[in-house]
Amino acid sequence: MVEEGPSKKNPVEPVLITFFVATILGALILRFQEFLLGRSGLANFLQTLWLFLQGETSFADLVGATGSPLVASTLFILRIGSLLLSVFLIWKIVSTHRKFVEADAKLRTGLKPPKEIIYGVEVPKMIVNPKWAKVLEHVNSEHESDWKLAILEADIMLNDMLEKMGYLGSTMSDKLKSVEPSDFDTLQDAWAAHKIRNSIAHEGSDYIVNKPEAERVIRLFKKVFEEFQYI
Repeated sequence: MVEEGPSKKNPVEPVLITFFVATILGALILRFQEFLLGRSGLANFLQTLWLFLQGETSFADLVGATGSPLVASTLFILRIGSLLLSVFLIWKIVSTHRKFVEADAKLRTGLKPPKEIIYGVEVPKMIVNPKWAKVLEHVNSEHESDWKLAILEADIMLNDMLEKMGYLGSTMSDKLKSVEPSDFDTLQDAWAAHKIRNSIAHEGSDYIVNKPEAERVIRLFKKVFEEFQYI
């Protein structure tokens, strides 16, 4: 049996295929050009869209190229709406800030001592918070137990002050943690004094406090109370 060799490919076939494909593509391109030429608005829009994507024209030009009054009107309404929304949000921010300032002023007013008129001038009355007077009495004692008691009572005063200022929490630590440092210049002093109070409360007689240390802690409490005019 004689084997047939591989069939020879007609050299004209690739040329014909290439010509056929090129003809089809050319026809499609011509048809698309005719389509665009017959619709100048669409051609203009596509050209403007391309320029917009290249950053060579503005969004307003792109909207104008649509030739649609509806699109232009819709965008105009959206602009007006966004402007009104911006004005409303600015007003809301200003209003909220004003309410916060007023609430803070009322809160601090409740902590200030009463006023009295001396020679026509309104000045704070020279009175001492009775609880603070008791703290000073204990810290000026010569007994260690009184020094510890002074720190414990000062911590109770701090707790009362925080509650009046609106800071909530089941413990003193929770109240102090809820304080914003920007609203409380002596926050670190309050923490330092409260930690000494915790040591006294937890260790009892095992925790030794001398008079200079007791006076230092009481001065920390004093700085906190004076910031908010609580004493």
